[in-house]
Amino acid sequence: MSESSPSERGHVRIGELSRRTDVHERLLRYYEQQELLRPTRCPSGYREYSDSHRRRTRRRRRPRPHQPRRPISPRRTAGR
Repeated sequence: MSESSPSERGHVRIGELSRRTDVHERLLRYYEQQELLRPTRCPSGYREYSDSHRRRTRRRRRPRPHQPRRPISPRRTAGR
């Protein structure tokens, strides 16, 4: 009996989760270190993330309503 791939089980690896959520792989590893995300590990040691991990990651990246965004200051031109 062959082992099914992560995508067949509805899981993705860290690179794919990073692309789908626009969150850098290092930040995903940090979330794991802080125990905010707990991916499963396949026998080879790869992290496997489920759809619920994707939803939680997206929620973390949304700006909070009570934190106003700072305006972007115009760039200074060279020579000033």
